[in-house]
Amino acid sequence: MLEQAVVIEKPVHIEQIFINATPEQVWEAITDPEFTAQFFYNGRVKSDFRPGAPLTYVDERDGSLQIEGIVVEADKPRRLVLDEKYVWAPDVAADPVHREVWEIEPLGKVCKLTVSFYEVALDCATMRSILGGIPLIVSGLKTLLETGKPLPSR
Repeated sequence: MLEQAVVIEKPVHIEQIFINATPEQVWEAITDPEFTAQFFYNGRVKSDFRPGAPLTYVDERDGSLQIEGIVVEADKPRRLVLDEKYVWAPDVAADPVHREVWEIEPLGKVCKLTVSFYEVALDCATMRSILGGIPLIVSGLKTLLETGKPLPSR
């Protein structure tokens, strides 16, 4: 059983982006496996997104588990709080559970997406993965919603 993160008040990393989409479109993109596979490193999310429900991301190419977690809070289409553990490699799997908060704020005809991370050590493999990966993930999400096409593979 995955443990829940013990959360401090201040996030250790915040990523923000503005997307020409409705809150409902952004919510669908982050909770639908057909969408996530196109911008989340081939990861298909699986959850019913009810508080306490398990959550996984599985690589659609080989079926390997990338992330396991628990849904802490889900306020469709505004806020999704997850306790997660990255498990795709031994270095990140050795790190403890962290909290990830996705907030969708409508601003006129666009949305501001904020992804905040809590309880992550600054010098661990998970933080290195966040710093290297989350900008590409949110940029990929933005591109997919605004153009209908995923970012080209690196």
